[in-house]
Amino acid sequence: MTTYGYIRVSTLQQANEGESLETQLRQIGSYASLKGYEIPVDNFVTERGVSGSLEFEKRPEGSKLFEKLESGDVLIFSKLDRAFRNTRNALNTLHELKLRGVSVHFIDLGGD
Repeated sequence: MTTYGYIRVSTLQQANEGESLETQLRQIGSYASLKGYEIPVDNFVTERGVSGSLEFEKRPEGSKLFEKLESGDVLIFSKLDRAFRNTRNALNTLHELKLRGVSVHFIDLGGD
């Protein structure tokens, strides 16, 4: 079992000037710790300046992570909108991950 955290901001300005990336990192790290998961620093996947309108599996880092995930893995997002902006993409992606045995947590929705 491997645990991953996914963080994303839509613009490079947010990535360079805002504290959103750091905030998401802290939120995911705290949630993981509370749930008894360990996330090594290398398992935080960061998308800087990538629009949420781009489907998760088509994002530069999201696509790599999607291919890597396997049964027993845990994927944590701080908020649903960091992962998806499109209901169809959310449903299709989550369905595929559940079929693979991946547990997906959205902190803003209360977990898995």
